[in-house]
Amino acid sequence: SGHAHRGLVQNTTPAPPAHVLQHQKNGAADGKVCPVAGAQAPAWQPGRSPVIVNEYGGLWLNRDGSPTVLTRDLYPRLLGPNATADQRRHLHALLLAADTEFFRAHRRFAGVMEFCALNYSRPDGATSDHWADHGVRNLEWDTEFYRYVRDAFAPVGLMVGFWDERATAGNTLRVPVTLINDLDKPWRGPVTLRVRSGKRVLAETKQQARIEPLGATNIAFDIAWPEQSGPCVLEAELRGADRGPVRSVRELELVDAKTLGLAFGKPVTASSRCAAEYRPENAV
Repeated sequence: SGHAHRGLVQNTTPAPPAHVLQHQKNGAADGKVCPVAGAQAPAWQPGRSPVIVNEYGGLWLNRDGSPTVLTRDLYPRLLGPNATADQRRHLHALLLAADTEFFRAHRRFAGVMEFCALNYSRPDGATSDHWADHGVRNLEWDTEFYRYVRDAFAPVGLMVGFWDERATAGNTLRVPVTLINDLDKPWRGPVTLRVRSGKRVLAETKQQARIEPLGATNIAFDIAWPEQSGPCVLEAELRGADRGPVRSVRELELVDAKTLGLAFGKPVTASSRCAAEYRPENAV
């Protein structure tokens, strides 16, 4: 829960996360609602207390990869009852990284603080931290957490604006990518968007970009999905402040349009709708 520090900073926890309630990722693209966390982001207005978003994941795992008290019903819904600890760690890191990218990329907060660096891990615990299960005398980040969430907090980072869990094989799609720069000097360099299956690159495109100091910029790529169906990874990459690779990753399934029914993608009209996000074409 959020709490205000008198006149200094507002510390807020977005709730409830959509992936906790229903695992939906079809949020708005205007920067107000996170497609993963489903959180409403209050605007940071000049002259008011700056807002720091914290404790926003709601995805905790114990150090051994088992769910905590708060997430023991969540992971069976997301991955099924027979998921392994490694599968849970992987999904946890992917979703937490996407949450982090979203809140940073839309620049609506003065700061983003995921959780305590060192907390606890115990069978009756509601939360946990992200260390491997080696004890506090030998602290080592969980491998999946370090692989994905570290990039999400990179000083020069990026966010793939793609939130669907599937795409149609063979189609061409415009994919937006937001670039952010928390340094006090400009960044410039190539940005790559690729589709891969394992280590094999199925499609790749690249363009040059520049980000002003302490700023953000939006670019877009036209990417042709491969003809083959099956699981794949959509990945954007740049060289960050230390010239090392920084990535934003989405995992999805490529599907054959023929398997989706005759109505898939066809035009839809409606006499009315209750809100802008409930578009009639969502029906197909």
